[in-house]
Amino acid sequence: MNDDFVLEPFNSTHDRSEFSCGVDALDTYLRLQASQDMRRYYSGVFILRKANDPHVIGYYTLSALSVALTALPQGSIRRVGGYQQVPATLLGRLAIDVSCRGQHLGQRLLLNAFQRSYHTALEVGSALLVVDALDEHAANFYRHYDFVSFPEQPLRLAISMDVIKKVVRRESPPVDE
Repeated sequence: MNDDFVLEPFNSTHDRSEFSCGVDALDTYLRLQASQDMRRYYSGVFILRKANDPHVIGYYTLSALSVALTALPQGSIRRVGGYQQVPATLLGRLAIDVSCRGQHLGQRLLLNAFQRSYHTALEVGSALLVVDALDEHAANFYRHYDFVSFPEQPLRLAISMDVIKKVVRRESPPVDE
């Protein structure tokens, strides 16, 4: 992450009032629900802002998830032993303000989510990162980064921690705190 941007956990100093990604549900979540989800430990919310500016220009959320082994895309994970449910991390939301489109900030958020997911998986266990894409355009964004669609739910996609591990090691900048 270059010095022009800061990616950090959500806190009360972040100005969410002007954030608009063009999807009302994502805008409303950030304004009205994100702080409650953090307080209740329902999800981690991570904010992207310009250095020395409290205005949010992007965000994503992570939370715990369990996925039925039978629902997974073929070959998405290696061995699972006798487990019927697989521990996973849910990338619940990812959004960039419309004023910042075209700057590859979605990629920055996703790579940061990869780093956080991988490092968390080393401590608490998670075999996959799962996302529920809003539409086919969003699904194609994730497919570009090697996510694979679930057979019965094409807008639900997953990427294994083994693949994320390779990306994290290749990209190597530390997770911002």
